[in-house]
Amino acid sequence: MMVNGHMCVGITGDNLMVRAGPHAYQQLLQRPHARAMDFAGKPLTGFVYVDAEGIAEDENLAWWVQQALDYIFTLPPKTK
Repeated sequence: MMVNGHMCVGITGDNLMVRAGPHAYQQLLQRPHARAMDFAGKPLTGFVYVDAEGIAEDENLAWWVQQALDYIFTLPPKTK
């Protein structure tokens, strides 16, 4: 899902991809069911994967999406 032209959240297999930015990255990695998102074998700082168990409850999914939105809204909108 894109917000203001920025990648925000997405689904990869059974995982939720969350863009949380570099400042919250280490803190969010400490959350249950979260791990570093790897792209071509390298961790992508600022992005985390959340396993299906971590988003099985609506309130948990909403919490993760809000983390991404909180970060995205600190960025200027991208223009076409």
